Amino acid sequence: MTMRKTFTPAKARGYCITSILTTCLTLGILTTGCQKKEQASACDCVLLRSGLQAQDHSIVAQEINSLAADLAPSPTTADQIGQQDNLHVLAGRLSSQCGFGASVLHYNGIETYPPQSEIRITDGPSFSQVLDIGYNDQYRLVFHGMHE
Repeated sequence: MTMRKTFTPAKARGYCITSILTTCLTLGILTTGCQKKEQASACDCVLLRSGLQAQDHSIVAQEINSLAADLAPSPTTADQIGQQDNLHVLAGRLSSQCGFGASVLHYNGIETYPPQSEIRITDGPSFSQVLDIGYNDQYRLVFHGMHE
């Protein structure tokens, strides 16, 4: 004689509740564990390129300041302004996002008050500009001007 297992309504409810809880837990983990990470600041490279070529300071300022918007200062004893590493990050973004040749010429190397830095931008053999990068009152990077 074999015993038959019976499936009672109470057991069915238990399985249903367990199933619902498992589904909710899985969905909760998936939605909180896969949040989109913040991306680095971006700019309109076509607009920046045309602004550089036309020497339109307002367009260049808007796009450079957009690229640098998330670069908060991190002061140290060796770098009281705290933007030396971020200046290199900005040059890297100009290269990686827009395809410019970009290199830091000076960090606080220009004899001005307040101090400024320079980044050289090249776009092919016939185009070269130097961007003057300064700091606002919170020591954030901001575009101050450009020259050849």
